[in-house]
Amino acid sequence: MTIKQRILFVFTALCLLHSVGQEYDITPSGKEFSFTELLDSARILMNASQREEAIVVLDYALEYPDSVIPRAQLAKALYIRGMAELYSYGPGDKPTRDLLQRLAIYKELNDSTGIANSNLQLDVLKYDIRNFESAIFHLSSVVEFREAVPYLVGVSQYLLALCYSELGRYYEAEQMFEVAAKEIGDSNPALMLNLKTFKARMWINQGESEEAIPVLESLLEGIETESDLENFAPTLAFLSTAYLNTEQYPSAINYGRKAYAASLGNGSAIMYLREALETLHQAYWTTNQHDSTYFYLNELAALKDSISSG
Repeated sequence: MTIKQRILFVFTALCLLHSVGQEYDITPSGKEFSFTELLDSARILMNASQREEAIVVLDYALEYPDSVIPRAQLAKALYIRGMAELYSYGPGDKPTRDLLQRLAIYKELNDSTGIANSNLQLDVLKYDIRNFESAIFHLSSVVEFREAVPYLVGVSQYLLALCYSELGRYYEAEQMFEVAAKEIGDSNPALMLNLKTFKARMWINQGESEEAIPVLESLLEGIETESDLENFAPTLAFLSTAYLNTEQYPSAINYGRKAYAASLGNGSAIMYLREALETLHQAYWTTNQHDSTYFYLNELAALKDSISSG
């Protein structure tokens, strides 16, 4: 199937399944779709978790001449493709390229909201690949636009705390966690869950795993269904590490396997998948379960290869 035929198939599916409210002229010879139509279809596909199809649509759309693509729509297209690539394949050169180009467009348009949002997404990506200094740079840029995007301030402060923690700058991290908690308040329960999770992670980094374990265990009480597990991937991964550090190997394996299952196939959870794999192969090795050791060690090597080649 050619790219154009595949685009045609996507549009037919959209007309039938999503009731987009517009009759497209689907003929055997096809038609030239406008950039706006392609962007709308990619957005619908992303919302339906059809990320690879969204990438195909946008790859096709972004080959259009610059003269027919409004700059603001180009920025939106790059964002959708970058996030689709990130969720599908994990952090790497492709999503970084798209998000940096998006940032450049918003700077050209002098769009404060767009600049702040772009820097925030770049921070998340840089954090995922453990480039914490670069992440701090992008977060500092978000804070500059506090008045334009007040709703991003708490998120930015929370992410700054994460970066400081990973760099061993614990005093700054502790301060930023406190500031972020006050800024967020009760407005975003999911973000507060992450804040508490990563504050416990900071204690683990400081060698205080025993203090972190009861906090992380209590957070898991929020799991109500199997579908909730994905949201608790970091909690499970960090708890596994804490149990490994305290030589409680059965618990380390138990939570490591749960973190592995919750993170597998989710590009945005790749750092938690990596942590689960590192914990599992060490716990299995220590308990002389060598078949499992080699399985998770091979999984870890494959994951690192996929990140470096992304």
